[in-house]
Amino acid sequence: DADQRVIRDDSDHFVSKWLDAEPWHRLLLVFEPPEQRTARRLVESLGHELRSTALDSSDARVVAAKLGWWAEEWRLLVAGAPRHPVTIALASAAARPIDAQSGSGWIAAAAALATDISDADTGARIERWQRYTQAQSEASAPWLPVARGDTRAHAASLLVERTAHAGSDFERGRLPVPLDAMARHSLTRAQLATGDRSVFPARASYAGDLAQALRREIVCDAVGYRRGQAALARLRARAIDRAKKGGTSDGPAESLPPLRSAWAVWRAFKSA
Repeated sequence: DADQRVIRDDSDHFVSKWLDAEPWHRLLLVFEPPEQRTARRLVESLGHELRSTALDSSDARVVAAKLGWWAEEWRLLVAGAPRHPVTIALASAAARPIDAQSGSGWIAAAAALATDISDADTGARIERWQRYTQAQSEASAPWLPVARGDTRAHAASLLVERTAHAGSDFERGRLPVPLDAMARHSLTRAQLATGDRSVFPARASYAGDLAQALRREIVCDAVGYRRGQAALARLRARAIDRAKKGGTSDGPAESLPPLRSAWAVWRAFKSA
């Protein structure tokens, strides 16, 4: 019991780090079934670590080194000797054998997100990120049920959440919006670099496209946690769309009305 408390205390630091960065998940965890909540917290915090490692550095060598460390950590997790507090906690919570190949696939998919690819449109960008969410779903199978329809909604949700980092993404050499959103508003890379207010309509168009994609996913595909995440992401995307069309904000709306958010998540989980 004492050892388990130490494991929880150590992993809680990284769970808190994730929730501080993505606080809307606190609401989602309230509705998560109690028997899955611990595993969900650990898996999502690990996902946040991998995405942050891949996306929040402009030095490809640093990214490769850190993700290489995580690849080795997953091998140690499979072998029963993990070092990181989150993977130590995951080792004690696994309900099924942990697969080496799916874990390495998840880390490789995280690395691929860092590549500057000029996506033709929002659909292409969602498909690219879906390769990451599919890999996460497969690697998470020892702890969480796999729902095939979740991966596309998860990808679109992550893209909405990533709009908060549009400026830093561009500084690191990645286009923050697809090419069709840029063409729609005759926007060039040079204009993006200057931070000209003409970028707002393009970002609004992109957010609106993501909101439309999420509407379809919420109705048709996602279940449970991912359905709730998609519901919140759609609210955020629509808020960005409205604000930026008016040129009133240089960043996405990170806060949402609490009651409206709770209602949206409750409906999403109830209809799952």
